[in-house]
Amino acid sequence: FNLLNAIALREDDQGSPALESAYATTKQIRQFMQAIHHQIDHRDGMKESFSLPERIECAIRLVSRKAEQNRVAVVFDRGEDIRSFNASLKFHRLLVNLLMNAIESYDDLPGKDPRKRVVRIALATDDAHAYAFLRIADNGGGIAREIQPKIFEPFFTTKTPGKGTG
Repeated sequence: FNLLNAIALREDDQGSPALESAYATTKQIRQFMQAIHHQIDHRDGMKESFSLPERIECAIRLVSRKAEQNRVAVVFDRGEDIRSFNASLKFHRLLVNLLMNAIESYDDLPGKDPRKRVVRIALATDDAHAYAFLRIADNGGGIAREIQPKIFEPFFTTKTPGKGTG
């Protein structure tokens, strides 16, 4: 039962209290969902101060089950607390995608020695602490040179449909 059905039924059966109530409820739900969507979109690009190591640890927790299933160790040496003022949700989403890609890079290498199935995360700053550098490394299958220029395009993927978001 969606909004279009409610509208169609409303036009066919004017005055039914149950139908009027369903229509009003459906409209409220739609407005609520639009408000949530707007809030998420707005917050997604909002800049805020956040701890890079904490955000990295949060992303690691999110991918940990997949890493365990694939027998991949995710190693992060937390080091010092480096803070950033940026769009933390975008950073988080990018980080989760990079980690999932690194973990899944072992999918095509089923015979790979489990001791070598590792994703390493390194975080550092330049000498002036003006820039932070994040390195995510795996020893999986690698990225073909011809597609490397495309990997940061939105929704670009080499995965089969239904596997990954790009």
